[in-house]
Amino acid sequence: MLLGEATKPETIDGLCKNIDIVISSLGITKQRDGLTYMNVDYQANRNVLTEALKDNVKKFMNISVFNSEKLRHLEIVKTKERFAQELKEARVEYTIIRPNGFFSDMTEFFKMAKRDRIYLFGNGEYRCNPIHGADLTEACVKWLLLPLVEWNCMCP
Repeated sequence: MLLGEATKPETIDGLCKNIDIVISSLGITKQRDGLTYMNVDYQANRNVLTEALKDNVKKFMNISVFNSEKLRHLEIVKTKERFAQELKEARVEYTIIRPNGFFSDMTEFFKMAKRDRIYLFGNGEYRCNPIHGADLTEACVKWLLLPLVEWNCMCP
């Protein structure tokens, strides 16, 4: 078993040896430890992709953001989409999944509501239909078998 930190490429050397498929859901939910969206949502994914390409992985799946084309002004979305573009240009079959939010994120909205202030993307007109991580995992496994390369999804 390899133990490494995707933001430090020297710690993940050989990560993809004898691997056919990589599913990356790397991304920041809360900015801690001085790491930025660029460090994790872009560079950590880029480091894993570099390892995947080095070891000739057959398919790379990445979890991004629902409706990213409308949210590119946000730093988190900008960095996720920078990586998605590089993945599209890489010499590997890819799938990009864009779920619309996770139940685990809803906790933060409840905490904000208790403090009488909620910060939302956009002007508040967006709707959310969150998905549980286990349901997204099940959907990703099914989508691995499909030839489509990008999914903007209201899951399940």
